[in-house]
Amino acid sequence: MVGPDDSSIQYSNGTWLVLGPSTANPNSGHIPSYHTSSQYATVTFNFEGVDMAVTGSLDPQGPSPSDMGPSLLYILDGKEDNAFWLNSSSALSRTLYSTTQPLALGRHTLVMTLMTENTTLYVESMDVTSQKAGTTQASEAYRRKVGTIVGGVLGGIFLLVLVIWFSVHHRRRQRALAAARLAVGPMTVSLPLTKEAFTSRNNSHYGLSFSSAPPSTDSLTALPPKKPRTRSYNNEPIVIITPPT
Repeated sequence: MVGPDDSSIQYSNGTWLVLGPSTANPNSGHIPSYHTSSQYATVTFNFEGVDMAVTGSLDPQGPSPSDMGPSLLYILDGKEDNAFWLNSSSALSRTLYSTTQPLALGRHTLVMTLMTENTTLYVESMDVTSQKAGTTQASEAYRRKVGTIVGGVLGGIFLLVLVIWFSVHHRRRQRALAAARLAVGPMTVSLPLTKEAFTSRNNSHYGLSFSSAPPSTDSLTALPPKKPRTRSYNNEPIVIITPPT
């Protein structure tokens, strides 16, 4: 609750006086009040919240015809607010103004103007609701929902990155293995020297041994040249030369 002498409440366009407890409302206790009887006097309330209410009273000094119109004019955020209507015939009312629906979060301004003559306006306090419980619960639910969505998106991105990394790593590994196979070059196969080496179950390659080193030609023995064969034809020798194979 904000008292009438708070800096957020400003009085203008008339003579405003300060009293102790409101004389028009003896049930108000020891709450001080600002009051005026000047027609078109204004009081401005600056607040930040979703709901607000002004406590005070109107004290008509004479009869108030029914066609006099509203005793107070309300301008909320630059627009006339007709949702709350109070006439000077409702004397001793504790509520001078109250929002009829929640406002948007942020700063707001209410300008209240006394429109009738022979009426005293008492301003005692301003009550502001900064945020409703329902709004808080909705905000928390919204934050939880956003957190769930963000968590799911981040999890999906992480999984996608993991799959891409695994695929790239697997391809690089396959390329490295293929390059290693090509780097080995031709293989040399050595035949088994014994029958046991060929038939033994301990040898998975039937006694064959493989080596990447090129075969040595030092142990190779050159074959002797073939002797030419001779035949006779009409008692004349014919030399038959067998081409090398």
